Amino acid sequence: MSQHEITITINGESHTRKVDARTLLVHFIREDLGLTGTHVGCDTTSCGACTVSIDGEAVKSCTVFAVQANGAKLETVEGIAAGGTLHPLQEGFWEKHGLQCGFCTPGMLISARALLARNPNPTEGRDPPRDLGKPVPVHRLQQDRRSHPVRRRQARRRRKASLNMATHLEDRTEHHSAKPDGVSANVPTTDDVRVTTPAKVCGMGHRMKRKEDPRFIQGKGRYVDDVKLPHMVYMDIVRSPYAHAKIVKIDASAALAMPGVLAVITGEDLKKAGNLHWMPTLMSDTQMVLPIEKVVYYAQEVCVVIATERYLAADAIEKVHVDYEPLEAVVDPHKALEDKVIVRDDKEKKTNHIWHWEGRRQGGDRRGVRGRGDRRRGEDLPAADPRVVDRDLRHGPRTTTRRAATCRST
Repeated sequence: MSQHEITITINGESHTRKVDARTLLVHFIREDLGLTGTHVGCDTTSCGACTVSIDGEAVKSCTVFAVQANGAKLETVEGIAAGGTLHPLQEGFWEKHGLQCGFCTPGMLISARALLARNPNPTEGRDPPRDLGKPVPVHRLQQDRRSHPVRRRQARRRRKASLNMATHLEDRTEHHSAKPDGVSANVPTTDDVRVTTPAKVCGMGHRMKRKEDPRFIQGKGRYVDDVKLPHMVYMDIVRSPYAHAKIVKIDASAALAMPGVLAVITGEDLKKAGNLHWMPTLMSDTQMVLPIEKVVYYAQEVCVVIATERYLAADAIEKVHVDYEPLEAVVDPHKALEDKVIVRDDKEKKTNHIWHWEGRRQGGDRRGVRGRGDRRRGEDLPAADPRVVDRDLRHGPRTTTRRAATCRST
């Protein structure tokens, strides 16, 4: 792969490096420069955790090659705080508890700053598109609900009630514990007063800012992907192009012949290591870690390549040849219940019905009703009964394979 010399100014500091033409900007920022506040969250350019500012525009750095940013001025979350003083957005995230684990927070801060640069006074939200005959996308459903005039009024009343309740809880005098020395028991809550938490909390309802948040809002959280150890190796995954197919043969000889490729691990290898090719799930079921006989969904992991470099592992998976025998796929959950095509034929009962769950709604006229009646009371309600609600099951098909957001900070 050809090498190119690039010069990029990041957070006011100029950096000159030689990089491969295919090096992603996010990998250049994280691995070449060590600025690990920019995170990779999905590998599918969906989540925005990798967002950085390029010449004032918020851009997902996983969709840009490093060579494309040559000569540009970049800003990452590490550069938002000026001279050790938090930016008002960072203060706001901390003050209003705008983060949880903090993994996505850097992308949110960069995006919010770019938004305010374009529009210093943004509205709370914008109405979703209302093309005739087209449904509102699921991710805009909540916005659509708020866009209705009646719902907007209801939302305003709820917000007002919440603010009143918050004021009642936060601005009262605490009588449940002794007043800490040198600290007023009246906890300030107005937006123009910086809240300070005494060494001893006053009691229930006392506001306190999380002590770990300053690390996260400055990109200083340490996550699994930030850990770098000596002689660390990289893994990439060969995935199935079929939703349902037999695995006839896996030929990894070409990949193993590449310098720097250390191993190609298959389901057979995991089986020989102690039946590690299957694992239990939280639903009292089992699932394949790596398959041996067949794949049961699109983009399922077939085998993994271990190499000394990230992009070498990516090259090596292209050299792994897998012979498949395509089988009839089942992509509709209703048709799957018909059991005409058994996907999980490893189960003792030859059925696609792996897990059954029933919910019982409480309250109102539907109290005690489950399905078309409460079976415990022997009810069998007619379809015309007002307590019976028929709804079509809607499902969102899985269209992408993305990493789970289980990265915890240490």
